[in-house]
Amino acid sequence: MIDLNDKAVPDDVLAVSLIPADGDNSNLIRMQELQTQKLMDNGRSTVLDVYEGLSTDLGVQKASYERLQDVSMVEHDAAEGRVAQVSGVNLDEEAANMMKFQRAYMAASRIMTAANETFDSLLNATR
Repeated sequence: MIDLNDKAVPDDVLAVSLIPADGDNSNLIRMQELQTQKLMDNGRSTVLDVYEGLSTDLGVQKASYERLQDVSMVEHDAAEGRVAQVSGVNLDEEAANMMKFQRAYMAASRIMTAANETFDSLLNATR
């Protein structure tokens, strides 16, 4: 649109060139038109629609994988706990067993000492 005001005089010349020049915004206009043209997905979606769909899908997949990782860590810890219950060592039980075996060893040692003294006395008595 051209607006002429009171400063224009009848002999003024207005030149308009339709040849694109450096600095015109024709590339920008074409890029803006691409936003609304349904060129993707067999003419059903725009470039922005496809981008939004991809970013949403990636976000959902990432959240899903993070939850699956949390679940797998819980399952892993539970499995380790079950293995430790079946084949693991209970330190209290092992300490009680060690004390029991130590008492049995000391009792057996006393029996061996008494048997050895008895055998020595029998041997000395016969000489």
